[in-house]
Amino acid sequence: MSSLDAAYPGGLPSYVSKARSLLAASLSGANPFAGYTPSVPPGESLAYASPAHLSLESSGLSSAGGLGFVLVAGGLGERLGYPGVKVGLSPYAATGETYLGQYASFLLALGARTGRVPPLCIMTSEDTDAGVRKLLAKRGDFGLPRVDVVTQQKVAALADAGGGLAFAVGGGGEVEIVTKPHGHGDVHSLLHRSGLLPEYAAAGVTHLAFLQDTNALATNGVLPALGVAVGGKQEMTSICVPRVAGEAAGAIAELGRGGGSVTINVEYNQLGPLLRAGGGDDVADPGTGYSPFPGNTNNFILELSSYAATLAGPDEGVVSEFVNPKMEADGVTFKKPARLECMMQDYPWLLQKRGPAAGGPGGKVGFASLPRWLSFSPAKNSLQSGQEAEAAGGAGAGTLASAESEGYYAGARKLMAAGVELEEPRLGSKVAGITIYDGPRVVLSPSFALTHGELVDKFTSSAISSDSWLTVEGANVRISNLKLAGALVVKCLSEKATLTVDGLVCENLGWRYRELTAGEMGGGAEGVTVEDRTRGYVLERLETMEIVVGEDEVGNFRVGVDGRLLKEDGEDEEGGGVCN
Repeated sequence: MSSLDAAYPGGLPSYVSKARSLLAASLSGANPFAGYTPSVPPGESLAYASPAHLSLESSGLSSAGGLGFVLVAGGLGERLGYPGVKVGLSPYAATGETYLGQYASFLLALGARTGRVPPLCIMTSEDTDAGVRKLLAKRGDFGLPRVDVVTQQKVAALADAGGGLAFAVGGGGEVEIVTKPHGHGDVHSLLHRSGLLPEYAAAGVTHLAFLQDTNALATNGVLPALGVAVGGKQEMTSICVPRVAGEAAGAIAELGRGGGSVTINVEYNQLGPLLRAGGGDDVADPGTGYSPFPGNTNNFILELSSYAATLAGPDEGVVSEFVNPKMEADGVTFKKPARLECMMQDYPWLLQKRGPAAGGPGGKVGFASLPRWLSFSPAKNSLQSGQEAEAAGGAGAGTLASAESEGYYAGARKLMAAGVELEEPRLGSKVAGITIYDGPRVVLSPSFALTHGELVDKFTSSAISSDSWLTVEGANVRISNLKLAGALVVKCLSEKATLTVDGLVCENLGWRYRELTAGEMGGGAEGVTVEDRTRGYVLERLETMEIVVGEDEVGNFRVGVDGRLLKEDGEDEEGGGVCN
């Protein structure tokens, strides 16, 4: 009980008092947005590689030396059907790198361009802390110079509508308070209480980018959103995607009442009634085909000085909470203990309380909306849940398999926009019951091309067949006149070496998916991992050409039409690109 009391600002008495008030409001059907009028907030909607996108991406990169990152990683992968920490999964079977490693590669790429690797703070929970720390230790913090970990504790569970605490008998016969997760909104109070924010500010951090744990494409939105944030002097900039009207997804809206307003996420089941109360509805814009209210991805950028000042207020970073008890038919009895919950995207309520000191009621809050294919590939559902979501006509399966496919699609679309000749991937095939994209599977490491401008400069005059696989890693790689029909891996791992691939013709059997059998999905099959079962398939590498310049190499390397890896002086380099 003492740990629960110490972990919550104001202690257990404050928690119980809030619980009773929120339970009364919930059970009476009170609408938290009653009296507000919704409207579309100001923001930027960007097409990939458009002049506006290129400009904001460039200005974001010029300001990226002041970035720090916060990764929310408090959830286990149970909903995914995975028993471990989600950031330990690999978004791409083609590379095998973990989500955490993928994010680290983005931070290291930023450091290579700006001269300063951003600090990373990871919020874990009691469920994930040990697993995340083990992964960091195993990989040497992925080469990052500063990684901080803050750990959220669970909160007391509620037994009844009166706010009574739920108790249970522990393994040793002792009576304990039942505890449950509080939600990722805890990240704000944890950062405030950790003392990290003044340290980051002293180290030159001006903005913090908040990312969810399993959305590998989210980093594509960071630089253009930072450009919007800095250019508009915004205190909060949400990274959004176009949203289908009526879609079961949160939307960013400006809510006005009594001469003031707040720009904040509104869940879809609340947005529709709000709009209809004013005589409108959530309908598509004729020009775009999408709702004018952008979709919330729960990734955003906060200006650090405003953020620190806001958290220093009386709420100490505790964002607005809610309670959603599951009730028996009598409407009074709980089916199971409930708890207070909070969401990180509700931060604008705290910002609003600062009033004029934060730039007016609600502060200056905006958004940057980017194509869904570019910046949104969530992995959150099990295969079965994903299949059910597809059958119901949802926006996506949200499985590890669909997220992987969406990542490959994004890589291919980037190459298309850079002028590479390939057929645009299309949804069509199914693997493990999940619809995936047919077309080239492409993974471009952040180290290779951090912006579209870099990609255009580094990858030219090439053609890739629809059944090909391509991964590229390394800042000093240049590819031109490539003809690919198969699987190709290109890496230049040394900062003191360059690798030019010019005129290469690579044809081989490539790679393919193999769905797991029912027996393999059941567990125990040799060579099949838990992660494989989470995907529903394994990747069979039939033939691959690998072109690798190692970490210790120095000099300029080149690969021509025959696939041989040569030093600039013309000597063969042992272990160069070979089809095998």
